[in-house]
Amino acid sequence: MGVLKRIISVCLTLALVVSFVGVSAVTASALSENARYYESIPETAYATVGEVFKIYYNNVLSLPGLKVVFNIPQDLKKSYFDDRIEITAEFPGDFSIPWRVYDSEYVLVDSGEMLFVAREINLKNATGLLLGDSTVNAGTVTQTMLDIYEQNGKTLTLLGTRGTAPNLHEGRGGWTASMYCNIEEQGLYQNPFYNDGFDFSYYMNSQGYSKLDFVIIQLGINDIKKMTLENYSSRGVLSNFEKIISSIREYNSKVPIIIGVTIPPSEKVSDFNENYVFSSEFEYRNNIIHFASDLIKYFDGFSNLYFSAINCVIDTGNELSDLVHPTSVGYRNIAKQYISTLNCLFNPKIEVKAPAISSVSNSNGSIVLKWTATYGAKGYYILRDNKVLGVVDALSYRDVSIESGGKYTYKIKAVCEDGNAYISKAKTAYYLGTPVLKSATNVQAGVSVKWGAVATAKEYNVYRKTANGSWSKLGKTTGTSYTDKTAKSGTKYFYTVIATSSVAKSSYDNYGVSSYFIATPKLSSVTNKNNSTVVKWTAVKGAKGYNVYRKTSKNGSWTKVAKTTGTSYTDKSVKSGSNYFYTVKAYNGSTFSSYNTSGIATKYLSVPKITKVTSKTTGVSVSYNSVSGAKGYNIYRKTGKGSWVKIATVNGNSKTTYLDKTAKKNTTYTYTVRAVNGKYISYYNTKGVSVKDKY
Repeated sequence: MGVLKRIISVCLTLALVVSFVGVSAVTASALSENARYYESIPETAYATVGEVFKIYYNNVLSLPGLKVVFNIPQDLKKSYFDDRIEITAEFPGDFSIPWRVYDSEYVLVDSGEMLFVAREINLKNATGLLLGDSTVNAGTVTQTMLDIYEQNGKTLTLLGTRGTAPNLHEGRGGWTASMYCNIEEQGLYQNPFYNDGFDFSYYMNSQGYSKLDFVIIQLGINDIKKMTLENYSSRGVLSNFEKIISSIREYNSKVPIIIGVTIPPSEKVSDFNENYVFSSEFEYRNNIIHFASDLIKYFDGFSNLYFSAINCVIDTGNELSDLVHPTSVGYRNIAKQYISTLNCLFNPKIEVKAPAISSVSNSNGSIVLKWTATYGAKGYYILRDNKVLGVVDALSYRDVSIESGGKYTYKIKAVCEDGNAYISKAKTAYYLGTPVLKSATNVQAGVSVKWGAVATAKEYNVYRKTANGSWSKLGKTTGTSYTDKTAKSGTKYFYTVIATSSVAKSSYDNYGVSSYFIATPKLSSVTNKNNSTVVKWTAVKGAKGYNVYRKTSKNGSWTKVAKTTGTSYTDKSVKSGSNYFYTVKAYNGSTFSSYNTSGIATKYLSVPKITKVTSKTTGVSVSYNSVSGAKGYNIYRKTGKGSWVKIATVNGNSKTTYLDKTAKKNTTYTYTVRAVNGKYISYYNTKGVSVKDKY
């Protein structure tokens, strides 16, 4: 905790009085070259309020089997992924994040705390210098920083002898900290800092520079490149870092120096196969993380020296174009981290803001309040109509002591550790109860949804979705039922309802009430057959079968008479002269469709039996028995294999003989008879009875 307090003090004052010489004496014990595990989790991470800060696990742990756990406080938003954790501050503050590292057998091997410093974006006009290797020489980091400053209405002036103004820098491909300290030139590159060693004052004076607000050092990749596990040593590299830092301190001890923690190499084995390196994939990654760990420990306590966690935020699996050089996205992520670091250093004071009620929403049987956090708050008092409802340490509250149609005014009062209280602006809410869903029923027109009335509601909005879909609005009504006429047969639907008034709307039952919709079978025909009636209907999508119902009068009750998987039914239990009504329900398991309440009607008339056909001098006489319920008979005739032709209608039930006077001599005729009663007609003897007219 002493380190955390020191870092907090650094952020608040931007100046420490720890002497450079005194601190450097601890460097020998600070190195861990004989350790088995290495982690490069920064002691301080700088972030911008509202922006995501990422820590990729493989970037800070030396062995693949290691696991790290971060205990994120509830004041911070967090999202966990297989390869990283994402942290977002919704308000400014200094947050302590404990962490633990476990080996592959879940044995604790290391632990510590990271200070997470977050500030609202508030950039100041500044002049700065970036010194480094090819990752600085690329110019993308510096250009992105210039762009961010411009977007925020501020000016960033960059110093340097390389690049094109205003995108200037001191980046040199392949250079190490040793080269900056020991050579005047190499190849195409001049070292403007060299004056019998690294001399920052000489550089500033020789270039005519006077103003300087920060220096960023981004080195280390090339220093470690040639090392293996056996010959790894960071002492010489760190000694050269110290020379650079010491020279900047001699020029101006108050200028903040920011060291970009060295980024690990690509995680892709193919990049190692295609690039000439002096160590294996494992050695290179292990050594870089080892060096980053040593770098942080070596300079722990140096005044006005800060680390920017660029090693955490870059996705080395996807944001490196080769072994060590970032893609444009990777470079921009590095630049954003530098901006967050500078923003926190230049804005050490935390501006405490009163909570702001962000939402007031109707929820099932309650009003849910949510608000923004106040830094340093010990608790939040919920005030309703200026009376205290309760005290919580969360950022939400559920008020259940409400009534539908009620009007309520809320405030949130934050009481902080410094003894001050901060009160939000008032927010008024109108509560409407959630409609209680009663049923969703298949009817002839579609699906009928019903719910209970809600006090003071003026209208109801009805929503529908399928099992894997999202709620979409179907329609609205002032009543407490709604018929979905667009439902498709064979589909399961869920329905829910929101009540509305002129000032509010209710929440809704998120699960809803469901119905597997099966359309009502369409009755197509009912026909009298020989000793039966045949009912037919159209097939229904989603149906597994059909139940057939019958009644004998218009106002009678339906009785189930059959169950079938087909689309027709033959009713053999019929009596001549009786009225019958039929209807059909489709089903699928325990779910049934609606049905045609009127049904389809018929009067069953049995088939008249021809008793005698005789050729007479006056014609052909056809005799048949009477049929119960008949009011007449139709007489049909055909010759040979021709079609039946109706030749007469005999009115009356008791008249059971007909004389065909149109018959011709020596012609054979076949006769059949159908009983009729208005629009109803019996079936007939399909073979008929034949006779040859002799006269």
